[in-house]
Amino acid sequence: MNEEYDESPSFMDRLLSRDPETMHLQRLAAANGDADAQVNLGDILWMEEKYEEAARWHRKAARLGNAAAQFSIGSMIFDGEIEGDLDEMVYCFFAASETLWLGRFKMGECYRLGRGLPQSYEKAMVWFLKGEIESIAQERRLEACCAFFNAAPSEYAQAYAVDKRTPDMKRLVRKNAWKELTPEQLAEGLRRLTEYETTLL
Repeated sequence: MNEEYDESPSFMDRLLSRDPETMHLQRLAAANGDADAQVNLGDILWMEEKYEEAARWHRKAARLGNAAAQFSIGSMIFDGEIEGDLDEMVYCFFAASETLWLGRFKMGECYRLGRGLPQSYEKAMVWFLKGEIESIAQERRLEACCAFFNAAPSEYAQAYAVDKRTPDMKRLVRKNAWKELTPEQLAEGLRRLTEYETTLL
């Protein structure tokens, strides 16, 4: 065994455990304009469901150009956790989209659902396809659009299983099959998926 192995808690472990000294240092750094410290405090407060206080720190970091904070503010408004207008939500997602795939994904969701932007499946698909496909969530959404485009209405429940990643989804769509469709065809699949979801409410 390596005797030099450091078993002491990491900075994030101390932060997540609300270690008093670490929290004090984070609050000092945040108060002095450190955007990363502001995001850390905001995240901790969000986990404690203190959404307004979390948003206060995230907004400070967002004004400093921190993409994670911008995304967090947009998401808290989108999810109804804090008060905020839809213009602020869209602005935050757009700002975050410059560096975060999550920002681009949420811009697509805003267009898909008509939240803060006019509903447009074509524009939603532009955002879903923008940049590199960096996450399972992005790929899952595109696979679901492909499944809905290729499915008959009687098969929509099976196609929806692709979006929800049920165990039988692998037999419903080939991996990367969405790449064979045009953006317009994927947008049509997205329209069908969205309209199907409304029938489940």
